[in-house]
Amino acid sequence: MVVYCLVEGGGVIDSVWKDGPFLVVVDDDNGVISDIVFDGDEVEKQSKEAQYTTEWILPGFVDIHNHGIGGSEDILGNWTNPSYSLSRFPQFGVTSVLASLIPTDLNVLKQCLAVLIPYVGKPDLGAVCEGFHFEGPVIKDLGALPHGETDPTEKEFADLIDLCEEHLKIMTISPSLEAAFHYKRLRILLEKNVRPSLGHDKSCTFDDILGALDVASSFQATSTNQDCQLHITHLFNVSTFHHRNPSLVNFGLCSKIPSKWKSSPEKNLQSHVGNSLTSPSVEIIADGIHVHDITLMALLSARTPQDIAVITDNILHCKPGLCSNYCDREVEVAPDGQGVYLKGTNTLAGSSLSLWDAFKKLVLELDVSIADASNMLTLTPARIARIANSVGSVSVGMRANFLLVDSSFILNMTFIHGKPFYASPTTTN
Repeated sequence: MVVYCLVEGGGVIDSVWKDGPFLVVVDDDNGVISDIVFDGDEVEKQSKEAQYTTEWILPGFVDIHNHGIGGSEDILGNWTNPSYSLSRFPQFGVTSVLASLIPTDLNVLKQCLAVLIPYVGKPDLGAVCEGFHFEGPVIKDLGALPHGETDPTEKEFADLIDLCEEHLKIMTISPSLEAAFHYKRLRILLEKNVRPSLGHDKSCTFDDILGALDVASSFQATSTNQDCQLHITHLFNVSTFHHRNPSLVNFGLCSKIPSKWKSSPEKNLQSHVGNSLTSPSVEIIADGIHVHDITLMALLSARTPQDIAVITDNILHCKPGLCSNYCDREVEVAPDGQGVYLKGTNTLAGSSLSLWDAFKKLVLELDVSIADASNMLTLTPARIARIANSVGSVSVGMRANFLLVDSSFILNMTFIHGKPFYASPTTTN
């Protein structure tokens, strides 16, 4: 069966805004976009077959840092009940997600993986779990994370990765701990095609970070196809910033690393003359709570949308007053649905952000173009997770994950694999 969607106003196609009218044609049998028709005569002719009409169309959102939004008595167990989160994500425009897991309790981790692995890549429950993001175990500063083993041996580290059956996409790792370990675990991640994400580190020095970048550069020099760019986990959070004592934040604000910067000789790293260091991509929690809007604007001024992924870092659904347990503490969603706090306090414990709200903030409050905002929630995170060959853009041959939106910024429908998984109460299509 062929599904026709008539786009009257315009949309983000191949990562740029294109005016309508045009037709998006979906092969319903395999759930991919088979054609996008721009020719006026053909659009007029084929629009009579359109089952859906929309003002705008956007790619489905990709959240690469999400701990699940409930479904368990304890937040660490959210992903033992994937249907709770995956079925709710489409109402916020999310069509693909990396399940973020904290590998401190091996038993809980194995329970989550046992349930999740059979669903990786499948749209059975709603949004598609595309793989995993491990926040740890090599973590220097925990922030809100639970305590656990943070210094595994190389074998323990490799065995942990192998539990994921090649579905681990990103792992957060602290550069100060890796520098002391001669970056051996960082190399394991690169060898296993897992994106290393530097983070949770208030102690790392300029040389610690530069050493990590140098390892990635060296690995890139010997790799023919692999993208070895490093990433930074939730920039500005669980980090420091100072103009004389560089941190991950300083590096995250750099769009270019000077070619003469190399790690110190005492790091015992091989120098690769002519191989420039690549600035890491970054992710940011764009809720205005974890990071103030002026700080977000500084990042948007310093880096391009191609290197910024907007994430939620969710731990609970944005339902006011929703409660759960987290590391033997009771937490609660704020009365306005914005942020998760230790119950009865103003201590921030986590995020309840929806990516749809983040998208509207970028466009309506911070004057970011629709295309740039969309790319930071779609193509860029998909590239970082190494899934951009199938998701992240409305393009011919890509999975038919897209959003039907009107110019009042109301999300009317969410399509996953060419099938509608969410429709707003006012949708007439």
